[in-house]
Amino acid sequence: MTDSNPRPTNIEELEWAVWPSFALLAGIRLDLFTPLKDVPLSVEQLADKLGVEADKLKPLLYALAAAGLLKVENGLFSNSSEANRFLVRGLAFYRGGKHEVLLNNWQAGLRTAESIRTGAPQAKLDFAGASAAELETFYRSNHAQALRRGRELTATYDLSSHRTLLDVGGGSGGLAIAVTETHPHMQATVAELPTVTPITRRIVEEAGASGRVQVQSINILNESPSGAFDAAVLSSVKSQASMESSMSFDLTQRSTRASCCVDIASRPPKSEIRSVRHFDSVFPSVDICHLFLGYLALLRLFSSCNSHAFGSWSCLEDHF
Repeated sequence: MTDSNPRPTNIEELEWAVWPSFALLAGIRLDLFTPLKDVPLSVEQLADKLGVEADKLKPLLYALAAAGLLKVENGLFSNSSEANRFLVRGLAFYRGGKHEVLLNNWQAGLRTAESIRTGAPQAKLDFAGASAAELETFYRSNHAQALRRGRELTATYDLSSHRTLLDVGGGSGGLAIAVTETHPHMQATVAELPTVTPITRRIVEEAGASGRVQVQSINILNESPSGAFDAAVLSSVKSQASMESSMSFDLTQRSTRASCCVDIASRPPKSEIRSVRHFDSVFPSVDICHLFLGYLALLRLFSSCNSHAFGSWSCLEDHF
């Protein structure tokens, strides 16, 4: 039976859903979670530490409390356990470093209609033309997520029998660092573009992982990595390569026991489903394909414009 007086329930929910996310971003940019890591503070005390006006800060604190990131008791605010683990600057699992990436992605998302209307991406992030500083900011801001992916990978997939790992498009090297921390017997190689590898090497050195993580400068679309590997990870790489382009290296030339972890979205577009089905034709030696889910893959799958650039959501219509 048709509802003669429907309510805009879903629409209203979506209209308001963005505000907790904006509150999170504001809290990260103000770095307000760090002063709250040890002791609860009043609005005035926290405002004084942040150098802001208390009456301006107060609504944000209550919004974060409503979002479950802060707790308030007797007028004193403290972090939730989740905020204490992931939003306190300087801690191992800190995720706040990606606030600039979030800001850019969300600003780009606001231009989706314009991209569709004009037929061209209006907020393209071009890695080929990005400055060294922009690239450094991007990869460092995603480093904590890469570490988390590596830890989740080792918890999900048994790599104990493997000795060598190739991380294709490994960015900051975080996944390789985390995997080799869990499995110190493994040697990992991160294959990345020449514009990225200086950043990767610095991050690997800062982590004290240079002895177990090597970095190679290659363009995987037309070059082959050197060395032999019995495990390979492709994290958000297939999303950057068009169906027409072919990756040049063949794992059959590296090892007959290659395993591959492919990072795809939980709801991949049709083109990506086709590429996964034909994965054996690209890497015929792969005996295990573990579909490892990740947010960044979702972003890149929906927004990749060519093998070197992507604009947030700006090419979404090309994939359906």
